[in-house]
Amino acid sequence: MQNKLIELSVRTLSDTGPATTADALYLFGQTASNQASVFSAALNSRAKNMLILDTLPRSGYPGFALWKSELIKRGAAEQRIRPVAMDDTELLNSRTESIALIEYATTRNIHTLEIVAPPFHQIRAFMTVITIILEQKADIAVYSRPGKPMPWTETAVHSQGKLNAPRSRLIHEELIRIETYQQKGDLASTDDVLAYLNSRDQKE
Repeated sequence: MQNKLIELSVRTLSDTGPATTADALYLFGQTASNQASVFSAALNSRAKNMLILDTLPRSGYPGFALWKSELIKRGAAEQRIRPVAMDDTELLNSRTESIALIEYATTRNIHTLEIVAPPFHQIRAFMTVITIILEQKADIAVYSRPGKPMPWTETAVHSQGKLNAPRSRLIHEELIRIETYQQKGDLASTDDVLAYLNSRDQKE
């Protein structure tokens, strides 16, 4: 199983990308200390639209208004930025974000989707989106577009603003979460995620 997770990690961090321009790209909510990572990757994508979570600041995420403003200041076209609605009573985490994202995508005829998170968070974020696609049997091809690497020894805030550690340590924290959530049934097995990726690529 360890070898399977290594395979999945390599494929996630060096995904091939869609054969044609993606319908949309989603920026996973991050704290201010990690947001530059996803902004950089998003601005280098040719996806038709940029999707960001439409909430007020919470759980460490600076909120839709600030992120939209930052993306525009960095060169994004305002008309490409689209809000993904989420109930304000829901806990903000990778799974609830993914549920909101896939609901948005399935109701707006989005069939190819790129996912962006900082490299230390990318594997779990990508797995979580695939988990929801599998659970809902959604007709969506999702691709991994890791955020720009930031200094690994620099201390950053993560996990709803509760975890404060060097980014290198956050890799280990994310791997622990993957194992924990798989055991709980909140995250698809590594085999199922790899099977999804193989099926996705064979359809191209």
